Amino acid sequence: MKDNKGHIELEWWVFNAWYEANGFNKIVDPIKVIDSSIAKYLLLKVKRVLDNNGIPFLLVFGTLLGAYRDKKFIEWDRDIDIAFLKEDKEKVSQLIKEGQFALYGIEWIRDMDYLYSLAYRSEYIDLHFFEERSQAYISGGLDEYVIKKEQLDNPNSKIMFLGEEFNTVSCIEEYLKDQYGENWRTPIR
Repeated sequence: MKDNKGHIELEWWVFNAWYEANGFNKIVDPIKVIDSSIAKYLLLKVKRVLDNNGIPFLLVFGTLLGAYRDKKFIEWDRDIDIAFLKEDKEKVSQLIKEGQFALYGIEWIRDMDYLYSLAYRSEYIDLHFFEERSQAYISGGLDEYVIKKEQLDNPNSKIMFLGEEFNTVSCIEEYLKDQYGENWRTPIR
């Protein structure tokens, strides 16, 4: 299906069909454990495609929390999260349509205004697109995700994860506190 701008839209059922095919329920399986080897493959292949095409992105949310605090994926995290500026959405869309991710067996499973989801086997990665609004960058539908303006406008931090260097927000600990509260250092399942 195409939207009024001619972009291909994936229906909600594509994501749910992928979930069912991979043994999950239609919402989120509360006992799902991330398969670190599959998640690593997915993140590193997505990184390769984006880096080769000069599209900057940042590790965010639970992926950054795991990388920074635990030096690994959080076992009970349900996905991988990376962030882009909204202005790069069309470039990412073009890579998907050209099949650059598909070369690695990575499927496009969700297309929403504020994010795409790509999947490989039992794991998926959300590509969040943030747009600037007053003092913050915002992404999301009903649940808005916020990154403070100074955490994106200042030079980004770099973090080693999975043997590779990734860009992320500046002031990582402040960002993690904003996202997960004062006790972000304590793993909570």
